[in-house]
Amino acid sequence: MQPTPPVRPFAILMVGLPGSGKTFFAAQFAKAFGSPFIDINELSGYCQDDAAAAVVGKTFLQEIAKTKQPFLYEGDSNTRARRSEFVRWARSEGYRPVIIWVQTDVTTARSRSVKNQRLSREAFDYYVRRFSEPNAGELYFVISGKHPYSSQSRAALTFLKQIGQQTEDEALPSKAPATTPPVAKQRTQVPPPTPASHPMRTMSSAPRRGQIRSTRYIVQ
Repeated sequence: MQPTPPVRPFAILMVGLPGSGKTFFAAQFAKAFGSPFIDINELSGYCQDDAAAAVVGKTFLQEIAKTKQPFLYEGDSNTRARRSEFVRWARSEGYRPVIIWVQTDVTTARSRSVKNQRLSREAFDYYVRRFSEPNAGELYFVISGKHPYSSQSRAALTFLKQIGQQTEDEALPSKAPATTPPVAKQRTQVPPPTPASHPMRTMSSAPRRGQIRSTRYIVQ
């Protein structure tokens, strides 16, 4: 009988346009399962500038990594280069990095951002121009920022269970630092469902290296 491979905790990186609903989803998902959620934009309100917030956010990540707890993170994830830095860092710390991409049409996302006074139209358009979508070389899961949290959280949970355990032959890459400047956010308050167990720790169905290179689901 072969020993059960160790379970790597998830490091979930939130991706999406400002106003897409990624901060709302991450906050509720983290609350439901008792996991830390680091939001760089939230930290920036307590720091002198964005650069200081990035340093504080990186320090938080390093401290959480010592605990090997699963966590969610919202930082500068607009470009593939930034996401790659986060993925390399997470793997070097023994985590399984996963991207959750919250999709919302540009018109709705812009309206939310401007209405909530998070960004001006010009600033929002800058983020749109800078945003690069996750591609086939990244492991990501797509949810809707316009559908109910309950259905999207169930879909995300199913996905995490499917890819849950690492196999013994998965090699961790060499340690590389991650830089994490801030991005914009959106807030809403809706009570999440209470799970029976912690899904980000008790995973099953372990794919072998190369079997799942990237995954894209759109939940309606």
